[in-house]
Amino acid sequence: MLKLDVSAPRAAIEEAEENSMQQQRGLTEEGLFDMDEDEPGHGSSGSGLMTHPVAEKLDSLMVVLLAYIRDVCLPKGTLDVERTKELFRDLLSIFDKLILPTHASCHVQFILFYLCSFRVALAEAFLEHLWKILQSPSYAPVLRQAAAGYIGSLLARATFLPVVTVRACMDLLVQWIHSYIDSQDSSGRQACCDVALHGPFYTACQAVFYTLIFRHRAILEANMKKEKNNRQTLPVVRSSNTGDSVATNTNPLDSFFPFDPYLLKRSSSVILPLYQVWEAPEDSEAGATQKGQLPSLDDEDDFLHGETPQADPRILGMTPGSYDPAFPCSPSSVGSPPVGFPSTQSSPTTLSKRTADPRVQLS
Repeated sequence: MLKLDVSAPRAAIEEAEENSMQQQRGLTEEGLFDMDEDEPGHGSSGSGLMTHPVAEKLDSLMVVLLAYIRDVCLPKGTLDVERTKELFRDLLSIFDKLILPTHASCHVQFILFYLCSFRVALAEAFLEHLWKILQSPSYAPVLRQAAAGYIGSLLARATFLPVVTVRACMDLLVQWIHSYIDSQDSSGRQACCDVALHGPFYTACQAVFYTLIFRHRAILEANMKKEKNNRQTLPVVRSSNTGDSVATNTNPLDSFFPFDPYLLKRSSSVILPLYQVWEAPEDSEAGATQKGQLPSLDDEDDFLHGETPQADPRILGMTPGSYDPAFPCSPSSVGSPPVGFPSTQSSPTTLSKRTADPRVQLS
């Protein structure tokens, strides 16, 4: 399935679907088809076939695999905890060996996205696994970058993740980023913007920014229920003419977020109810994206290439805790700060112990 996935790039699927829609519109205008006939929408959850032949095969396989996951975990409509834990461990092993090292896969990784939606404990166990890869110097930098991409993408896109989990993950990432900066400042060496040398750091920053763009409203709303503060406005970030001039050959995972919009039509009916689409701010001319529909890739990622939407007021300083303050950061490798996180905090707990269902502990 991974071979099929990488053989059907996102751009090729979108181009094939767009060409098909244009052809159908042309035939409709000539009166050869009924105007009321349904047209296959971009990334829609209808029953139509994919125009791209490889994507059509992959869609059929994803339908079968997602149905299998549902039947194993929810045999009678309720979660079978033991079978779910066993399947999670099996899929996590496959993820480490095959999915994580595969760059630019678009859809196969959604099997873990779907499985994690059954219980918050599963999602938190997956996030903790990814975090350990990101901060561990024993993993290759390219895998650590991929792990950061998965963290940011899952936090941004999974509607089943509660705000407290998102805030805890953000807190952990931000602490790691600041520790890395401090370690570079104290090293005595002149710091340089080298993506190849500091790849995990830059990708962790990307993950934080990406998550903030999608979840800042939810974070703000949760915080405003508890306290009232003087409001500030985050600046609007604009890309310059040379803003995209960084050579991608030094960073093969540049801007790779594995849970970008799901394009396969039939299997998307399982993913869409769990998926956070990009919504423009209310004062934007484009308006908010309609829920339940996947926008085109151009619409979805406009904020990465053009003007970043103006954020809601006051977000900084809201993150409460982290997975586990005792996670180590080894000084033995470039890409990890030599200063670990504080080992003493009031009532330190892991994410899986704090918010998870006690029946689904996966450690």
